Amino acid sequence: MTPRELAEILELHRRYVTGLRGGRRANLSSQDLSQLNFAETDLRSIVAPGTNFFRCSFVLADLSFSDLFGANLSHADCTRANFYRADLRGARLQCARMVRANMEEADLRPGVFARFISRNMRTDLSRADLGEARMTNAHLDHVNLAGSRLVGADLSGASMPQADLSDSDLRSANMTRARMKGAVLAGADLSGAILDGANLAECDLSGAVLAGTSLTGADLRGADLEDVDLSGADMSAVNVDNRKKPPPAEIAAVIAAHEEWIASKGKAGRRAELRGVDLTNADIGGVDLSVADLSGAQLAGARMRGCTLAMTNLQGAGLVRANLVRADLRGANLSGATLTGANLRRADLSALPLQDGAGKSTGKAWPTDLTGAKFCEANLADAMLQGARVQGTDFYMASLLRADLSDCDTAGAKLSGAVLEGALFTQPAA
Repeated sequence: MTPRELAEILELHRRYVTGLRGGRRANLSSQDLSQLNFAETDLRSIVAPGTNFFRCSFVLADLSFSDLFGANLSHADCTRANFYRADLRGARLQCARMVRANMEEADLRPGVFARFISRNMRTDLSRADLGEARMTNAHLDHVNLAGSRLVGADLSGASMPQADLSDSDLRSANMTRARMKGAVLAGADLSGAILDGANLAECDLSGAVLAGTSLTGADLRGADLEDVDLSGADMSAVNVDNRKKPPPAEIAAVIAAHEEWIASKGKAGRRAELRGVDLTNADIGGVDLSVADLSGAQLAGARMRGCTLAMTNLQGAGLVRANLVRADLRGANLSGATLTGANLRRADLSALPLQDGAGKSTGKAWPTDLTGAKFCEANLADAMLQGARVQGTDFYMASLLRADLSDCDTAGAKLSGAVLEGALFTQPAA
């Protein structure tokens, strides 16, 4: 499309939205309009699904009621732009500047742009600047806001279940009555934020700062509050039910015997054989199950934060939405395992250095086996995967923000839709 053709289309669109004769609604579907200036342009109700607006300027532009399904607005300047009730499903807005933008009732849920992919694509706002943005009642289900700046943003009444807000800056944000069940807020700064009446059930708030935060009437049932700073927070009428679900007594005994076996270097206790065991939603955080056999185990929703699972056999295990934050998985066998939606933030899945009988380094390492494992929509931010086997590993829509995948042969890995900003990639030596 030439600049003259675009100008003619926009003029006809201006006449359309202002009710003048001869107007025509603009259709810019799938066009490459990168790095153009649309500042202060009236783009109400424009049709632009799949359009490339990379690094465009939309300062003070009106995009209310627009169709931006699957559009690329990454690095765009949308300062004070109006996205009221815009369709932004599956859009890419990473690193976009959206200071004081109006996104009230905008739809940012996952979407499919069939020309490119066949599965739902999560809307990506990672590292975006949404300072003082108005996002009241916005649809932000599953949205990726990892590392974004939302200082003073109005998210009251927003729908945000399973959104990724890890490491985001939410200071003084208004999240009154926001629906955030299962969202990841690990490492987020919520100082001075208002979360009155918010649904934070099953959220990962580990390491978050909630100093001076108002949580009156908030629902925190099942939330991970480990290492949370709650100094000066208002917890009036908060619904907290963090009772941990311990494993069954017979399994707890097996784990205790295994830890004794590890501590005594095999002289006492017994190696854990827990093939196919059902530990759904169980809390086994911090235990040492190195070299244990958990193949085929059902660990969906299990709390395994800080577990030592070095050289553990987890082949074919079900770990959907499991909490493996800071877990040691070096040298583990996770081939064929399902970790959809699991939280592996800062987990160590790197190759395990091998030692001889005297405890001296052999100069060799045992790689973690992730062959054929499913990490769809998992959180692997800041995880270490150096030297891991990732042939056929599915990272679809996973967050690999700042993850270290050096010495991984990623040629056979599935990285479609994954957040890769800051990730380290180097191919293994021949």
